[in-house]
Amino acid sequence: MKETLKRKEALMKLLPTDNDNLPPRTMKDSFVTAIIPLKSNLMVRERYVNPDGNLRIGRFLEEMDFFSVYCCFKHILNPKSVGHQSPYSVVTAFVDNIYITNDKMKNYEDVRLSGHLTYTGASSMEVCIVADQKDCRGVYQKCIEAIFLLVARDAMNRGSARINPLVAETPEEQEFLTKGKSQLYSNFYFKKSFNIKSTTLYKVHCCKKLLH
Repeated sequence: MKETLKRKEALMKLLPTDNDNLPPRTMKDSFVTAIIPLKSNLMVRERYVNPDGNLRIGRFLEEMDFFSVYCCFKHILNPKSVGHQSPYSVVTAFVDNIYITNDKMKNYEDVRLSGHLTYTGASSMEVCIVADQKDCRGVYQKCIEAIFLLVARDAMNRGSARINPLVAETPEEQEFLTKGKSQLYSNFYFKKSFNIKSTTLYKVHCCKKLLH
């Protein structure tokens, strides 16, 4: 326990200060896509299918939440911590919006997850995650879209941690930023000073392992 605390205390020194200039990041820096192989892997399929043969939408939302944390870690680029364990913890504050455009997803077709950051504050990050499947023509069609708001914290979970600013490269990306800023500051829950006491440590740990 003491060794763990010592390691975390050491990581605190790697966090950027107010005087450190963090390099701007683009949306493509955090873009990630992955396939959930329902079609080829029966064991995976069993995890996502209920006894009635329908897909578990809640399970996919859990995976999308996990995926959003991974996108955040890809966005963060702290020159002081390059080559070291990340001094950041990223936790989900809340899910802003969930859109289900197809509640009859096929249990025999792979599901593709994709996502990227759409807005950042000083320590907050908005991430859009989409789950889609191929239709009968082999064209991917959106099934679920969710907007997650996450917060970067220090390794000891004592306070927020500064992250890289997000910049737009195209007019479409600028629309994302404008919309994200409007949603962030109009959200009632974010206007309140929420206190993050506990974190999904397993999720954070797994995301850090993926990046090292």
